[in-house]
Amino acid sequence: DNFSALPKALVEGRRTISGIRDILKVYISRNFALAIMFSLVFFVFGRMPLLPIQNMFYAFVAVTVIAFFMTVFATPDKNNELILPGVLRFAIPSAIIIGTMGVIIYTISWHIVFNNPEILNLSYLEQFAESLGYNLREFIILFLDSTFIYPSPESAADIAARSSMVIFAAVTGALQLLIVCPRFKFLSVDGVVNKKKLPTLLVLFVLSLVVIMFTFFPDFGALIGMVRIPEESLILVLASVAIAFFLILICVKKNIMHKPVELFENWYLKRLDKEYTKGDVINETNISDKIKDDMSRL
Repeated sequence: DNFSALPKALVEGRRTISGIRDILKVYISRNFALAIMFSLVFFVFGRMPLLPIQNMFYAFVAVTVIAFFMTVFATPDKNNELILPGVLRFAIPSAIIIGTMGVIIYTISWHIVFNNPEILNLSYLEQFAESLGYNLREFIILFLDSTFIYPSPESAADIAARSSMVIFAAVTGALQLLIVCPRFKFLSVDGVVNKKKLPTLLVLFVLSLVVIMFTFFPDFGALIGMVRIPEESLILVLASVAIAFFLILICVKKNIMHKPVELFENWYLKRLDKEYTKGDVINETNISDKIKDDMSRL
């Protein structure tokens, strides 16, 4: 009966909705991008685009850690529009850019290593493999490529291409948080900024973990299917991450997906109206039937 709690409840409700919306932007864009990369690489090139453990790494870096903390720094926006159309305006162009560029990176990295397989040096894993009771070839087959044939250029190219694509997708996915929760106005899609430092620090923390793993603990990186990629592929990945980030920012700001999103929104609203109307009719019918039953008992 204490109405003084309503303002706090309203703010908390807005914060919850904002957090859900932001998490969906990152989550759906990641899933769509993964679907694009998997479909193109598997059906066009006939190759396995990434290992299940690599998918886990991608999800952990791009979604899991970020989503956990998003509930903390979500801002209580007014949320005047439907959640799903707003999410799709961000997720669809982001997924197309990440998915398409991921496949391009896969293709280029594959050809780089295929034409010169010696540049993929996996000898650094030999001592670690022996500590686990495997020789190098057994370790590679178990953790990196079950179809590995040494010294097949094709097998080496597959390993390098998968790692390059996953690193690109994971890092770009993590950087999306800077657009979803922008601290600076030039990163904001609608001019609204998040003054909290936590989103930026979180991105730096996640990226630091990736750098530390590949720099100081590459052996453990191999346990999740990731290897040190050749320098040429690394330069390609870093350049592509920067390009993809600004392409996503520009495309979302320009709202290039407004036409399909508007069509979806109109369809969605019509369906909601239909469901609401249907629900009202059912409720009224149930009420009228109940009244008739009660009257018959009198």
